[in-house]
Amino acid sequence: MSRKIEEVKNKIEEYMIEINKYSSEIISKYTDTLDSIMRDIKNDVIDSDNVDDALLQHYFLSLTNALYFIGSSVESVGFYDDISELNYKLAYNDAFIKNKSQDIGNSKKQTNADNQIAAENNSIDEQVMNLIYSRSYKIIKTKIDAGYEMVRTLSKILSSRQQEKQLTMINKF
Repeated sequence: MSRKIEEVKNKIEEYMIEINKYSSEIISKYTDTLDSIMRDIKNDVIDSDNVDDALLQHYFLSLTNALYFIGSSVESVGFYDDISELNYKLAYNDAFIKNKSQDIGNSKKQTNADNQIAAENNSIDEQVMNLIYSRSYKIIKTKIDAGYEMVRTLSKILSSRQQEKQLTMINKF
């Protein structure tokens, strides 16, 4: 790898450390309970050979309950995403107009591309915050979707076991 590519890679990794810090804070605020339940399910159900119905029912109820509360609060992250996008657009437009207004009375006029570059450079922090909220929202939604898939799986397992018990009862008579 060339030295320049290595420098760019290191710079991106530095940015990612900072971005991940903010994103992880947002995500964990909304999904810590869900993550904990999913880890417990992995340890107690997926990685175990013999799981009783009571444990499956416990996780079914716990997971459904957690998803209810996460689902009702995750939309606030969606609002942050929307607001941060508006904030980015406002910062961009303000920077564009400010740069363009500096042309007044100037003999050398800047091109539209020059104004766009200045606006992009002067609104980068707002754009990064929008990316953080946008990605955080998507990650939270993905975790919620996976949680609902696990609920469906637990439901199928419980239903299948219930049917087996009923067949066993019928076959005994």
